[in-house]
Amino acid sequence: MEVLISAFTSLGFPVACVAVMAYFIYHFIKRMQEDNAQRENNLMELITTCQGKLVDVATVLERLCNEVDGVKQELVNNRRDDEGNE
Repeated sequence: MEVLISAFTSLGFPVACVAVMAYFIYHFIKRMQEDNAQRENNLMELITTCQGKLVDVATVLERLCNEVDGVKQELVNNRRDDEGNE
């Protein structure tokens, strides 16, 4: 506290206020950068997780498409057999 009082008396009120404000802004920006870095790391983890899930979904979707194609082929074959028997 004495440091602030001596700064105000030796530098003057406006200059001391500018120095205090600069100190505040510096630490405020530094904290914002740290918060942003943490937020970016969390976002990258989320993106990585989502990419893995999308690969899983694509695999399941491909398997389902193959099964649907198989069922479709069986229906076509059954229809041909039924037409041949008539």
